[in-house]
Amino acid sequence: MKYVEDMTWDTDEEFIKSGVNNFINSTNTTLSQMRTLRSFPNGDKNCYNLPFVSRTKYLVRAGFYYGNYDNLLKPPTFVLEVDGKFNVTAYRLMPNRTALYLESRINYGANQSIPKHFSYYDDPYNWIWKPEEVPSYRSRTPAGGRYRRSWATVDNVPSWAVLDFAIEAHNASESIFLAILFREKSHTVSSYFVFYIALELFETTRKIAIYIDSQEKNVTEIPNGPSMVSIYPVNVTGGTANVTITSVD
Repeated sequence: MKYVEDMTWDTDEEFIKSGVNNFINSTNTTLSQMRTLRSFPNGDKNCYNLPFVSRTKYLVRAGFYYGNYDNLLKPPTFVLEVDGKFNVTAYRLMPNRTALYLESRINYGANQSIPKHFSYYDDPYNWIWKPEEVPSYRSRTPAGGRYRRSWATVDNVPSWAVLDFAIEAHNASESIFLAILFREKSHTVSSYFVFYIALELFETTRKIAIYIDSQEKNVTEIPNGPSMVSIYPVNVTGGTANVTITSVD
């Protein structure tokens, strides 16, 4: 798959006067915009003056990649403020006004050559997806764009490009086991899971059950084509959620 970037990226020189431009030689990132950076060797605080319009809501997304640009192997620590206020990253505001932090967004079945985000045409939300193959299951790559017209307007509608990749068990009687890792290991985390499930076109409708930490959380009938399953709240302890997806007779 060829990565096509259809968003315009501006240089930052007109928004800040301090700092030093650097180039990262590392090939560990597939995001071209992460191969350049601005470091701040001087001063305790460095500020960008961004051209915001008053009484307008903005989503501020900041990405950071050290890349050992200075060959010191010492990633910096810092805080990020907007208008002098500390900020956190929230996935979305739920109907009960609970903000959820993004833990991970995984593109199962995609190998490391697949970009972490896609063009605006394929993913209007500009989400970042981590490509991940699971050796114990078969990676499947359907024909590109096959589901492009199959989705109704629903919550959490995925990137079309992500639906081009999937993992599947080697036979219908085999379950899929996934260990989802969390950064928080010492406290219980109330979590929100979203699963995207796609059957082959013209394949018989199936019913599946989803278990998390051995507890049945959902039984759903998957129609011909793609389907989305949301499960929340799920309390996760110990930093790992063990997910089992199994066929129901």
